[in-house]
Amino acid sequence: MDKYLFLDVDGVLNNYDTSNTCKGFTTFSDELLENLARITNTVEVKVVLSSDWRLFENPSPTDILLHDLLINTLRKYNIEIYSETGRVLWNRGREIKAWFAKHDIDWHETTFVILDDMPPQEFEDLNDHLVCTNWIDGLSLEDVAKAIDILSN
Repeated sequence: MDKYLFLDVDGVLNNYDTSNTCKGFTTFSDELLENLARITNTVEVKVVLSSDWRLFENPSPTDILLHDLLINTLRKYNIEIYSETGRVLWNRGREIKAWFAKHDIDWHETTFVILDDMPPQEFEDLNDHLVCTNWIDGLSLEDVAKAIDILSN
């Protein structure tokens, strides 16, 4: 059975110390990327982008550049994006559930983890799958251990 990792970017792969522009973060932390790779090297998962770094209908040239930067950076760590959630409900938890429904997957029967710095109330009844990172630090080693534990059980 497939396992899934829903990936937010800002506050997970970058943090307070990472360069920032008016569009948001535009660089990533090597340390945080290595932490993500610890998860993907330990547990075989399909990575689903659930971040605002997703591409939507009619993306701007800047959106495309940032998306490409993310994809190319992840590839350096042997991490591929399998899919992206849609933005239909403006709520990460509901968007993740909509992604499962679109792919005819029962989320109740599936092993998955959500890496995100959004507050737990964004995820409603998916909180048992949430590893809530801290935007000041990003994806910590403690978060990595918790994600691996969720994916391994």
